[in-house]
Amino acid sequence: MGKIEKAHLEAMKVLQDAKKPSSVSDDTVKDIKETHQKFLKEHSEEKDAKQESTKEENATNVESDSGVPKEPQRLYWDGLSWWKRLGITIIGFAFIVASLFTKRWEYCLFALIWIGFVFYGKISNVFYKGKKRNDASNHQVKNKWKKVVSGYLSLFLLPFIIWMCWEGIEHSFMKQTSTESIQPVREISVGNARFNMILVKGGTFIHGEPESDDKWFAKEAPCHNVTLSDFYIGECEVTQALWEEVMGENPSKVKKSDCPVTNVSWNEVQAFIKRLNEKTSLSFRLPTDAEWVYAARGGEHKENFKYAGGDELDEVGWNKNNSSGVVRAVKGKCPNALGLYDMSGNVMEWCQDWYGPYSAEPLTNPQGPANGKYKVGHGGAWKASTMYCQPSVRAADYPWAAYDYLGFRLALDISGKKNADEAESSDDAVSDDALQEPVAPIEEPVADFEYKYYYNSRFDFEIYYPSFFDKMKLSYNRDGCKLSRDEQTYLLAYGMHNALDETLEDKYKECKAKNPVYCRMKNNWLVVSDYTGDGRIYYEKTVLRDGVFLTATLYFPIEEEPFFSKIIPEIFTDFPGK
Repeated sequence: MGKIEKAHLEAMKVLQDAKKPSSVSDDTVKDIKETHQKFLKEHSEEKDAKQESTKEENATNVESDSGVPKEPQRLYWDGLSWWKRLGITIIGFAFIVASLFTKRWEYCLFALIWIGFVFYGKISNVFYKGKKRNDASNHQVKNKWKKVVSGYLSLFLLPFIIWMCWEGIEHSFMKQTSTESIQPVREISVGNARFNMILVKGGTFIHGEPESDDKWFAKEAPCHNVTLSDFYIGECEVTQALWEEVMGENPSKVKKSDCPVTNVSWNEVQAFIKRLNEKTSLSFRLPTDAEWVYAARGGEHKENFKYAGGDELDEVGWNKNNSSGVVRAVKGKCPNALGLYDMSGNVMEWCQDWYGPYSAEPLTNPQGPANGKYKVGHGGAWKASTMYCQPSVRAADYPWAAYDYLGFRLALDISGKKNADEAESSDDAVSDDALQEPVAPIEEPVADFEYKYYYNSRFDFEIYYPSFFDKMKLSYNRDGCKLSRDEQTYLLAYGMHNALDETLEDKYKECKAKNPVYCRMKNNWLVVSDYTGDGRIYYEKTVLRDGVFLTATLYFPIEEEPFFSKIIPEIFTDFPGK
């Protein structure tokens, strides 16, 4: 009960008593009434003054009708000591820094909470606007709580903040800058596309896995020592931007310039490398199985991690558990000690080697088996299980296979230049046997079949062909024929008058402009080979004789290249005959 109410009740009591006979004199009653009226008037003026003061104070917290802001209410921040302000600042700043380095954006939420706490005084005043605070002790308790949280709690959280920031720096900043700065890098430009090749210092390492009952590692046994020379390897997988710059098209299912190129077979990769070498005058290639594993394990740094760059796959590679079912941009995860990205996950990468069992014998710069059915792949993929993401685990597939999780990265010999022996045969990319100058026929057949020959009397040429090309279709004007096994595999042989007086050199320039895998002219013949785009390869020989172009073209599936490369000399060596 207020002072005014108490005084009013006491006065009323006195007046009631005064009405009783012979209690109080009339003069006394008159004095009491005058004193009471004066008291009521004074306290009424005091109350009006307090109300007016409260209105003016509230008006300072809102904008005027003209839109000009008034002086804001004093924030609780202003009442804190310097070390308490420092504590709050450190916490908020640390959360922001940690979110940037670790890419864990939930830390930003904590930062916003602490920023809100800084303005708690303002927020609390808005929250309690219109509410009575008659209990001074409760108000003091709330102020004390705010001081404890802002000051002492910041000190207790400081070790956690330091650890959190260090985690972000170690896994993001230090790891990326330190590894990239110490490794020699060779920057390559092809048109608008740029990529880096990282130098890998040679050394000896243990390749393969110990004997194991585990199905994943049993095929990688036995362990054996491998010694490698220095070489360069791509910082990341070949991107779609680089492939399109070289090949003029993009076969990838998900088309993004900074993502690895996919849907490319091993054979198509060889065509890409051929054209890339022509553009750069370098001798790029695929890494061997041993080179790839050595680089993934950190080379001379000899990282003993489960994956390439760390034991936590989420930190170093995209896989089926974190990729959201789609290929990701290169360099999206942490690199290994050499500064190589995505050697665990994202896309599986072709290697140069044929797939085959390992030997226990020590090897130096191994190239894998001389032949085989499958080509080696390494590194797991965005849709692969974590097991495949381990560097030592191999995959294998047909050289003609192409999937949306298959890509590759480049390798380069330390010199980077083609040597004298390579320069002479620099056009040989698809197959040394298939794309070389025709030589003497092989002495023995490579399969159980005979060779037959077709003779064209109109242009006086002949060509030998395997007997399994058992379907013959002659042209209506007798200029040639089509010999076929099926719709995909056949041999065309025909003649054509040189009505335009072209030369072989003209033909050569025309073919070279199309940038085929292989194109060579010598004396009176021209040989061209390339991919057809529908899963086949063609090999074509043209001879200019007596004003007539005589041409033979063989088409066959990519997967049968090892077989046909051996019989091509038999077919084309003596064409068109004497």
